Amino acid sequence: MPQFAKKLNIKMDIVDLQQNSIQHLNTIFQSNKGENTVTFEIVELDKVKVMPELAPKMAVPDEENFDVENLEEVELEIPSVEEESIVKTRISLPSRKLKIKISNELLFELEKMNIKFSLN
Repeated sequence: MPQFAKKLNIKMDIVDLQQNSIQHLNTIFQSNKGENTVTFEIVELDKVKVMPELAPKMAVPDEENFDVENLEEVELEIPSVEEESIVKTRISLPSRKLKIKISNELLFELEKMNIKFSLN
């Protein structure tokens, strides 16, 4: 698979960009010099609270003998508020000077660093 790839796309969250990770990536790239291009896609995620549908579901133990006056047996299931991540900002940075050789060792190192990537 790596011999057919022409380009490496690396996707990183802006929160994950730290000096140590950048230096480690640079070390990996220097040891894998070649002719393939690299593009960095940096994203800034924003957490948004998603309000679910506000129709509570009732669980009635015995629907035939349901007494409106005696609501202690009824269980209400109210949906909780969920958080969803959306992309707030996205920037694509193609490297002009950095050329690498895409190999299994390079891909293994990127996976070890928990870096999301794709090959084109």
